[in-house]
Amino acid sequence: MNWTFLLSILLLTPTSQASQNENFNMLWVPINHRPPMIKLMRAQFEPFALQITHAPVNPEQHPNPFGVSTFDWNVGHHLPKEGEEPGPAPDINYFQDASWYLGLVLQNKLPDIFLIGGHFANSLGWMSPNEKVFLYAETLSEMPKRHPAAKLVFDHVKLAILGGCHSMTNLQPHGPHGEYLSPAEIFEKYTYGSDQIKSQLIGTGGDEWTLKGYRNRLYDDEHDFTLFANREDCKDPEGPNLCKRAYLNRVFPTRSLWDPEEPFNGPRRWKKLFPNAYLVLGYSTGSPPEEIREEILKLAIKNTEIQLNKTGSSRVNEYSHHIIQTIVSDHTPDPVRREVITEFRIQWTKATAALNGGRASGSITPAYPDLDANGVFSIPVAGRTLTYYPYEKR
Repeated sequence: MNWTFLLSILLLTPTSQASQNENFNMLWVPINHRPPMIKLMRAQFEPFALQITHAPVNPEQHPNPFGVSTFDWNVGHHLPKEGEEPGPAPDINYFQDASWYLGLVLQNKLPDIFLIGGHFANSLGWMSPNEKVFLYAETLSEMPKRHPAAKLVFDHVKLAILGGCHSMTNLQPHGPHGEYLSPAEIFEKYTYGSDQIKSQLIGTGGDEWTLKGYRNRLYDDEHDFTLFANREDCKDPEGPNLCKRAYLNRVFPTRSLWDPEEPFNGPRRWKKLFPNAYLVLGYSTGSPPEEIREEILKLAIKNTEIQLNKTGSSRVNEYSHHIIQTIVSDHTPDPVRREVITEFRIQWTKATAALNGGRASGSITPAYPDLDANGVFSIPVAGRTLTYYPYEKR
């Protein structure tokens, strides 16, 4: 039985209602438990109604729809020791947890906006500031595949804002001219290539946008990771908070460079999770505190409005006063939305560079593949030539 089709029938009424009344829904996953961004988002929809759903994130209670856990990036689950076969990502309980997504469908609360913050580690996932709660990226990616109602929820997202360090980073190597390399091509080069080619695929210790550089960054910046297998401090795989120190080559294994799911490719992961989103924002570098993230988004919105009022088409000027609403509204003409998003992507990159120590960040546009055909950046970024190249086969 096609459960996704049957559930989609239930969406006919809420979709019609949303288009008539312009009610908007935002799903907030409060890993960071900090509200500043919430206030900014509410202001973007005044005097329009923005309903905010706070996802449950208590690992000790049900429903636990995102499968948050007190487990660290431990030896168990899908991160085994070197030489062992990885297992499936942790899943949620079908009746106690997945039913929460069905509740959103039945209550007409499908999200137009998805918001999450906290710390982020590429390919691993989010953790709370006190590092007591963990949300596995693999669990999140598998959710729409395993649970039909969850797929309807993520398919409905039009704007996703992903806080956390390197949430928009791609550690997979590109070709010599910046071209996209598929996992199969990376595997062939690594398996049959020279030592020099292998070294190029893994990257350099000084470039945090390569696997080797990212490992080194975490080792330099955090006490939670080690570059040496014999210094990994892990306990029984059934206990919580297993690893006081995790071995970087285990949690960021070289084999993931050619994994068909491309776990190191952040932009590609989010495009698959939010296939219909007009815009997905993230951080291509280290991320600032939540309060600065709010200022970055506020600055990007402000400068987008200013720039569109100067150079935008006459039609765009009618929509330039509520940028976020314009992006997600069903009433926005498609050419206007594209023009607004094109400018907003530029201003997002400029704002992140201005307020995050010169470190620019990018974005993707799953619903408009032509807008991000050259990668996560749409303007030149100093010292980051390769970031212009595609994050997927185009």
